Amino acid sequence: MGRAPHCGKGSHGGAQEIPAAVTVGLLLLGFSWGNSFRLGFNPEDRPTLWIEAESLAHPWDNVTLRCSTLGDDKAQLHKDGVALHLNPVKPPGSEPGFALGKVTEATRGLYRCRYYVLDYWSQFSNPVELTGREILPPPTLSADPGPWLIPGLTTKLVCHGPLKEVAFVLRKVEDPKFMRKYVPTSFIGTFYILHPGSYSCSYETSSSGLRSEPSQTVIIEELDFFPAPRLQKQSNQVILTPGTLVSLLCTADLSDVKFILLREGRTIQMTSMLYKSPESISSTVFIQEGGRYTCRYTLRGKPSIWSRDSNPVEMLVSDEALSKPTVSLVSEDLNLTLGSDLVLRCQGPVAGATFVLLKETAKRPLKVMSSAGHGVDFRIPDIGVHVSGNYSCLYLETRNGPSGSGLSEPLELRVEGPSCGPV
Repeated sequence: MGRAPHCGKGSHGGAQEIPAAVTVGLLLLGFSWGNSFRLGFNPEDRPTLWIEAESLAHPWDNVTLRCSTLGDDKAQLHKDGVALHLNPVKPPGSEPGFALGKVTEATRGLYRCRYYVLDYWSQFSNPVELTGREILPPPTLSADPGPWLIPGLTTKLVCHGPLKEVAFVLRKVEDPKFMRKYVPTSFIGTFYILHPGSYSCSYETSSSGLRSEPSQTVIIEELDFFPAPRLQKQSNQVILTPGTLVSLLCTADLSDVKFILLREGRTIQMTSMLYKSPESISSTVFIQEGGRYTCRYTLRGKPSIWSRDSNPVEMLVSDEALSKPTVSLVSEDLNLTLGSDLVLRCQGPVAGATFVLLKETAKRPLKVMSSAGHGVDFRIPDIGVHVSGNYSCLYLETRNGPSGSGLSEPLELRVEGPSCGPV
């Protein structure tokens, strides 16, 4: 067992051919539902809730909330997160409606709805606020497909209000004179965006001149590519053996996209996802060789525009066929001073290998270093109680290959004193 000195106050804290070495199976999130679903129903769908006012001049005098459903499905209304025991009325050719009458102190609040299909509830609808005030509640503003201006992509801002037959107005924070008006037949106003900036929208009734509060601000920026997705390895196994099954989760803040998974820049799988937000896909990969994995996506219908690559996830693979290395504390008799480095040496019989330092409790390798010789020295800064634990190392013939050693015999380090930082 090696010992290091105590730590005191002075310490510092495009698709290509799929390689035969890799087999990929895809678990498509959102498609594992049974065949009992009605055609056209997707459990990620959400209904639309809106206000039907008897008079736009006096919108709060007699209010009905209508919830879009699939056919004759059961609808349920929630107020401030609590389900209401109200039976909806469904006139022929119309959506289920919840008659609330005049907005009073008892009926003011935030409403959502959902509907029930064959033992499943849909997602909750957009929120609708009943205030009873002269200033109407704000609409919501969203960017389709996202808040970016990218060459070859059409960007829209969608203003969604709770009332039909109103005029939507789009404004730009940086330009007080900028104003666009849109009068739809529904409760959605769509604006095509050509320039970056900070936008908000509102709506107004033409008959009475009532106006809403402004929506939240949406910032549109210019980009060359879609933003990068996020890639995660859903496994705590640090060193893999060839043939290990690993799930990689790729997530993008877009819907209706196509993902590809890459190893060392080469495509190993491509698939599409239609639902979920944020969009994500889990790729189950049989790892045969090490390497850096990334993913990217494109919008369906826009195959020429791709995202930037995700963060890389490195896979280290060893078949444990080579002789084990040794790990030791360098210059054990050296009188190290507080805040100095601790040096661990890993040595093996193969020259020009890649060496990996591991700690028993760590979820990832502490350090990975290549060497032209038979070993490397790993430096751990700011020694203290945080370095206590069991250390081991191994080596790989090549960083991206399957050939490597098993783990060395562990070296236990135990340091007493205050903690100086994590390892």
